[in-house]
Amino acid sequence: MHDRLLSGVRENEADPGELRSTQNFIGSTPYIQDARYVPPPPNEIPDLLEDLLEYANQETNLHQLLRIGLIHYQFETIHPFLDGNGRLGRLLISLLLQRDGHLPEPYLYLSSYFNARRSEYVDHLLAVSQRGDWEEWLLFFLRGVQSQADEAHQRANLLVDLREDYQQRYQSERSENILELVMRLFEDPYLDVNTAADWLNVEYSTANRLIGQLEEDGILKELNRFVEWTAGDRGEDDWTGIVPDGVNREPVFADLDERTFREYARHLTGDRGLKQNTVQTYYAYISAWCGWCVNEGHLEAHYAQQASATGPLPEDDGRKPGDQQAWTPEHRHALTAHVDERARDAVEARREVREDAEPKEQQRARYRAIQATRDRALVYLLAYTAVRVGELLCDPDDPRRRGVRWEDLNLEDGSVNVYRKKQQWDAASLPDPVIVPLKRYRKELNPPTERWPVFPTFD
Repeated sequence: MHDRLLSGVRENEADPGELRSTQNFIGSTPYIQDARYVPPPPNEIPDLLEDLLEYANQETNLHQLLRIGLIHYQFETIHPFLDGNGRLGRLLISLLLQRDGHLPEPYLYLSSYFNARRSEYVDHLLAVSQRGDWEEWLLFFLRGVQSQADEAHQRANLLVDLREDYQQRYQSERSENILELVMRLFEDPYLDVNTAADWLNVEYSTANRLIGQLEEDGILKELNRFVEWTAGDRGEDDWTGIVPDGVNREPVFADLDERTFREYARHLTGDRGLKQNTVQTYYAYISAWCGWCVNEGHLEAHYAQQASATGPLPEDDGRKPGDQQAWTPEHRHALTAHVDERARDAVEARREVREDAEPKEQQRARYRAIQATRDRALVYLLAYTAVRVGELLCDPDDPRRRGVRWEDLNLEDGSVNVYRKKQQWDAASLPDPVIVPLKRYRKELNPPTERWPVFPTFD
């Protein structure tokens, strides 16, 4: 399994499929005596793995989730390989759940949960080694299982709805190939023309036409720009391509890291033929692909979303040139600071109203807090996303533009459904800075129903 995960990557420095023959250690220091954790010496690894395998196959009254939590800790503690221990350890969680009949397929992946809480994850593992703090580690592990199970359940429901939508949309097409191709995307959402031709057993030209139709319909997005860039040659001044110098092979997942996406963002920004909103769109496609790779276990972390990776991207609100100027960092900071202060003052003023105050005074204070937190949430949405004002607010002259409702927001997944200029509903991502103002505003508003408008007019 380790051989399949790492074979052909990192120039075989990881010795895919081979137990390590040297002493390694974990920590940012180059000296083993200063390491945060030192795994067992190489000569002890075979016996330790044999003991772990024996335990994993024993019948026990201990709940399977607890046992898997123990096994994961022990595997990471042994650290049997030079590289890929974390990846393989997380994969074992899903495989053990499947083996014991808790999952029909290895659908549950904890990679995104652990990576989002990397420091906490490592701290809990070390706390077991140093203090025997099993309880806190197992609680953390179980919370991760619950969180990822809930997320997988929600994603499955969304995929079922999407599949039904696509089926209704394309079943009346004259060609059955288009429906079959769309249905195959639920098995593998990334493909090229040759792959589609093989799937459908059709000519290249037919597959190319079908893919073109799905691109026009907004179902497929082209990633060729990123693929070509990763396979490029490195120049002295332009860091293009991800395969090290002097190595003759195609890029692989293990070549991708945070720096890859940072340099790709810089590459897009430096292309003077691209508009700002186009740069943002291209990067959003790659970021979505990166998230899929994390969920599938190909990547250890969502490198494309990390702050240093997105740093080179232009400060843009998604508007086309001529619509409105993009917000400069100075403008954004000044305006968000203003609405932050206004919302903070209004909320504090409401708290200071005495319980025995006149109902009108209480109502007035509540109204001001709602108004201030509403304005703050709206400003943050416009400042940090590519969503336009017309996509958020109700237009009395256009019944299709009913405005965003609370049912359109998913503050846990960080997304909002908006009615785009192309006259169709589409999901837009909500970055972290937007989530907190929206949650605070919802708490003040306390909408009576999920169909309540997010930004009602009180003025």
